[in-house]
Amino acid sequence: MSGCMTAPTRDVPPAVFYDWGACLFEGCTYQEWDVVKAASAYNDRSESSGVAFTLEKGDKAQGVTGVVITTKYGIVKVLEPIELGYSKEGSGSLSLKKGDVLYELHSVGEGNSSFWYKGGTYSDSLFESNENPSAQETRLKVESCPETRWGVKVNNASGLEGWVDQPREVFGNMDRHS
Repeated sequence: MSGCMTAPTRDVPPAVFYDWGACLFEGCTYQEWDVVKAASAYNDRSESSGVAFTLEKGDKAQGVTGVVITTKYGIVKVLEPIELGYSKEGSGSLSLKKGDVLYELHSVGEGNSSFWYKGGTYSDSLFESNENPSAQETRLKVESCPETRWGVKVNNASGLEGWVDQPREVFGNMDRHS
């Protein structure tokens, strides 16, 4: 018998979930952004870490990376068998059965969400579609929605690095499609 043990699969995500490198909307990309509202960039992801530099309206900042922090995950129950979910690694869909529970982590845009299922993270639409209203409304039941925060690491024109909370209020030109 081997001395190695396999870690158990975690059915429920951690109480606070960090999705490093994630964005909250379709087309979001870490690139050069326009500063549309003055803001402070902090040394770390907390205001208590001290101000690294300030951004003024009209400045440019380079989006480097970010993290979406889920402080309360949403709960979605499977009411009828359904195929959905693609992992970040690109593997195929999940075959879900009645009674399965999905834990919504955050929006990824275009009506899709990142969600946790039996230790893995996936993305797909967890809501009814306007084009086909009956598609998921009878198969999935959204019992609660997630609560999230998004912070981004940026560089200013001088190359200084700092963290900004609530980036959609501070930056424009965040969408690679614009």
